[in-house]
Amino acid sequence: MDGITYGLIEGFITEFVKGENLNVCDVGSYDVNGTFKPLFVGHRYTGLDIMEGPNVDIVSKELYHYPFDDESFDIVVSGSTLEHVKDMFSWIKELARIVKKQGFICITCPSIHRNRHPHPVDCWRIYPDGMIYLLGDVAGLEVLKVARSNINGRSVECMGIGRKK
Repeated sequence: MDGITYGLIEGFITEFVKGENLNVCDVGSYDVNGTFKPLFVGHRYTGLDIMEGPNVDIVSKELYHYPFDDESFDIVVSGSTLEHVKDMFSWIKELARIVKKQGFICITCPSIHRNRHPHPVDCWRIYPDGMIYLLGDVAGLEVLKVARSNINGRSVECMGIGRKK
């Protein structure tokens, strides 16, 4: 994770997250270059990943079905993980399954990246139209916001925020 991704998630929290003691799931929480956990002080944070490691509370043995009941979380975040998911369509549907009605999903993914960076694979780059399609058409969420970070006029990270209807 870099400062851009962290800033996008921080902006999501400032704009959309109201209340305290919300159930939050961070999908792809393994701490490679930082974690979103400090942003969720006052909430019940669960770090989920497919491998054990720092900042991982739950390890999912299945890639596209997580060990949670339907509608378990008020907020699902995933930063800089989508590019490492082979089947992004099954993945986003699983995020939609575990978020509560009226709950939020916030994901970020690079639009460009200077190097291939497999963890364990590197599959995707996302632009706003793709993010809208993924959140709205595939996951069935109400798309609330899609934004891009820009450095020197180049979109480097795309963020999408959706709410479960």
